Amino acid sequence: DGTLDVWDYFYKQNDPTLSLQIDDDGLFSVAMQDQGSLVAAGSVDGSVYMLELCEGLATMQQNEKQSVQQMLERESKREKNLEARAKEMRQKEKRMAESQEGADGEKPTWAEQETAIEKDFWSTVEAFALKAGADGYGAAPPPSDEIENGTPPQ
Repeated sequence: DGTLDVWDYFYKQNDPTLSLQIDDDGLFSVAMQDQGSLVAAGSVDGSVYMLELCEGLATMQQNEKQSVQQMLERESKREKNLEARAKEMRQKEKRMAESQEGADGEKPTWAEQETAIEKDFWSTVEAFALKAGADGYGAAPPPSDEIENGTPPQ
Protein backbone atom coordinates (compact mmCIF):
# COMPACT_ATOMS: atom_id res chain seq x y z
CA ASP A 1 0.00 0.00 0.00
CA GLY A 2 3.04 2.29 -0.18
CA THR A 3 3.49 2.67 3.58
CA LEU A 4 6.93 2.40 5.17
CA ASP A 5 6.88 1.22 8.78
CA VAL A 6 9.92 1.97 10.96
CA TRP A 7 10.28 -0.23 14.03
CA ASP A 8 12.28 0.43 17.19
CA TYR A 9 12.16 -2.84 19.13
CA PHE A 10 14.01 -1.30 22.06
CA TYR A 11 11.19 1.24 22.48
CA LYS A 12 8.06 -0.59 21.30
CA GLN A 13 7.69 -4.18 20.04
CA ASN A 14 4.02 -4.45 19.09
CA ASP A 15 3.56 -1.44 16.82
CA PRO A 16 5.75 0.49 14.41
CA THR A 17 7.38 3.57 15.89
CA LEU A 18 6.89 5.53 12.68
CA SER A 19 4.56 4.89 9.74
CA LEU A 20 5.00 6.96 6.56
CA GLN A 21 2.84 6.92 3.44
CA ILE A 22 5.60 7.05 0.79
CA ASP A 23 3.70 6.33 -2.43
CA ASP A 24 0.15 5.51 -3.51
CA ASP A 25 1.44 2.34 -5.19
CA GLY A 26 3.17 -0.42 -3.25
CA LEU A 27 6.82 -0.35 -2.21
CA PHE A 28 9.13 -2.69 -4.10
CA SER A 29 12.40 -2.38 -2.17
CA VAL A 30 13.93 -0.68 0.84
CA ALA A 31 17.64 -0.14 1.51
CA MET A 32 19.36 1.47 4.46
CA GLN A 33 22.70 3.24 4.72
CA ASP A 34 25.33 1.45 6.80
CA GLN A 35 25.33 4.20 9.44
CA GLY A 36 21.53 3.97 9.58
CA SER A 37 20.42 7.55 8.98
CA LEU A 38 19.42 7.38 5.28
CA VAL A 39 16.74 5.10 3.86
CA ALA A 40 15.97 4.60 0.17
CA ALA A 41 12.56 3.21 -0.81
CA GLY A 42 11.62 2.15 -4.33
CA SER A 43 8.01 1.89 -5.43
CA VAL A 44 6.53 -0.53 -7.95
CA ASP A 45 6.16 2.26 -10.53
CA GLY A 46 9.94 2.92 -10.47
CA SER A 47 10.00 5.99 -8.22
CA VAL A 48 12.80 6.19 -5.65
CA TYR A 49 12.41 8.09 -2.39
CA MET A 50 15.27 9.12 -0.07
CA LEU A 51 14.43 9.59 3.62
CA GLU A 52 16.54 10.74 6.54
CA LEU A 53 15.66 9.27 9.92
CA CYS A 54 15.87 11.31 13.09
CA GLU A 55 18.84 10.78 15.37
CA GLY A 56 16.74 8.84 17.89
CA LEU A 57 15.99 6.15 15.30
CA ALA A 58 19.40 6.24 13.59
CA THR A 59 21.74 5.89 16.58
CA MET A 60 21.75 3.10 19.13
CA GLN A 61 21.02 3.93 22.72
CA GLN A 62 23.12 2.64 25.57
CA ASN A 63 22.58 -1.14 26.09
CA GLU A 64 20.15 -1.27 23.13
CA LYS A 65 22.06 -3.98 21.28
CA GLN A 66 22.32 -6.13 24.41
CA SER A 67 18.63 -5.68 25.29
CA VAL A 68 17.43 -6.53 21.78
CA GLN A 69 19.70 -9.58 21.72
CA GLN A 70 18.23 -10.77 25.04
CA MET A 71 14.71 -10.20 23.70
CA LEU A 72 15.48 -12.26 20.59
CA GLU A 73 16.96 -15.06 22.72
CA ARG A 74 13.82 -15.09 24.92
CA GLU A 75 11.59 -15.26 21.85
CA SER A 76 13.73 -18.05 20.39
CA LYS A 77 13.41 -20.06 23.63
CA ARG A 78 9.68 -19.36 23.71
CA GLU A 79 9.30 -20.59 20.15
CA LYS A 80 11.24 -23.78 20.94
CA ASN A 81 9.07 -24.35 24.02
CA LEU A 82 5.90 -23.89 21.97
CA GLU A 83 7.15 -26.32 19.32
CA ALA A 84 8.06 -28.88 22.01
CA ARG A 85 4.62 -28.47 23.59
CA ALA A 86 2.89 -28.91 20.22
CA LYS A 87 4.95 -32.04 19.55
CA GLU A 88 4.09 -33.38 23.00
CA MET A 89 0.37 -32.75 22.37
CA ARG A 90 0.52 -34.54 18.99
CA GLN A 91 2.21 -37.54 20.63
CA LYS A 92 -0.38 -37.55 23.41
CA GLU A 93 -3.23 -37.47 20.88
CA LYS A 94 -1.58 -40.30 18.96
CA ARG A 95 -1.27 -42.40 22.13
CA MET A 96 -4.90 -41.66 23.03
CA ALA A 97 -6.04 -42.73 19.56
CA GLU A 98 -4.01 -45.92 19.81
CA SER A 99 -5.37 -46.69 23.29
CA GLN A 100 -8.96 -46.23 22.06
CA GLU A 101 -8.52 -48.97 19.49
CA GLY A 102 -10.35 -52.16 20.32
CA ALA A 103 -8.69 -55.31 21.65
CA ASP A 104 -8.53 -56.74 18.12
CA GLY A 105 -6.57 -53.70 16.91
CA GLU A 106 -9.43 -52.03 15.04
CA LYS A 107 -10.93 -48.68 15.83
CA PRO A 108 -14.55 -48.68 16.99
CA THR A 109 -17.02 -47.92 14.23
CA TRP A 110 -18.90 -44.65 14.11
CA ALA A 111 -22.12 -46.41 15.10
CA GLU A 112 -20.43 -47.82 18.23
CA GLN A 113 -19.02 -44.40 19.10
CA GLU A 114 -22.41 -42.77 18.51
CA THR A 115 -24.15 -45.32 20.76
CA ALA A 116 -21.60 -44.80 23.53
CA ILE A 117 -21.89 -41.01 23.28
CA GLU A 118 -25.68 -41.14 23.29
CA LYS A 119 -25.71 -43.49 26.29
CA ASP A 120 -23.35 -41.15 28.15
CA PHE A 121 -25.56 -38.17 27.24
CA TRP A 122 -28.75 -39.78 28.52
CA SER A 123 -27.08 -40.94 31.73
CA THR A 124 -25.92 -37.35 32.32
CA VAL A 125 -29.45 -36.08 31.63
CA GLU A 126 -30.86 -38.64 34.06
CA ALA A 127 -28.35 -37.66 36.74
CA PHE A 128 -29.28 -33.99 36.43
CA ALA A 129 -32.98 -34.84 36.40
CA LEU A 130 -32.67 -36.91 39.56
CA LYS A 131 -30.86 -34.04 41.26
CA ALA A 132 -33.57 -31.57 40.28
CA GLY A 133 -36.43 -34.00 40.95
CA ALA A 134 -37.76 -33.49 37.42
CA ASP A 135 -36.44 -32.81 33.94
CA GLY A 136 -37.16 -29.09 34.13
CA TYR A 137 -40.54 -29.37 32.45
CA GLY A 138 -42.29 -31.07 35.33
CA ALA A 139 -42.06 -34.58 33.88
CA ALA A 140 -40.31 -37.42 35.61
CA PRO A 141 -36.89 -38.50 34.34
CA PRO A 142 -36.82 -41.38 31.83
CA PRO A 143 -36.48 -44.88 33.25
CA SER A 144 -33.01 -46.38 33.19
CA ASP A 145 -34.03 -49.20 30.80
CA GLU A 146 -34.90 -46.63 28.09
CA ILE A 147 -31.46 -45.10 28.46
CA GLU A 148 -29.69 -48.45 28.27
CA ASN A 149 -31.69 -49.47 25.19
CA GLY A 150 -30.66 -46.23 23.48
CA THR A 151 -34.22 -45.03 22.98
CA PRO A 152 -34.83 -41.41 23.87
CA PRO A 153 -37.71 -40.64 26.20
CA GLN A 154 -41.00 -39.69 24.54
